[in-house]
Amino acid sequence: ESGGVTFEVTDAGPGFPPGNPADLFGRFTRGDTPEVRAARGSGLGLAICRAAVRAHGGRIEASNRAGGGAVVTVFLPDPLDSETPAPTGA
Repeated sequence: ESGGVTFEVTDAGPGFPPGNPADLFGRFTRGDTPEVRAARGSGLGLAICRAAVRAHGGRIEASNRAGGGAVVTVFLPDPLDSETPAPTGA
């Protein structure tokens, strides 16, 4: 992408629960499915990712993939490109 790099992380799991995608980045946010409860996560993963991406002037978004699974998209600006627009969104 012009002015930086965009990458996606995908999986083939149950996807994100319905609701506001911005809520996924809150601390201690976990899905309420048996698979998620069995994983014993703390619900900090996406909150930490968001903090790291924002610290580098980027943006992060999460959504469900068509056909199942989740996708997290990250844009990180080129630190040497002074024309990179300021980040927007989550």
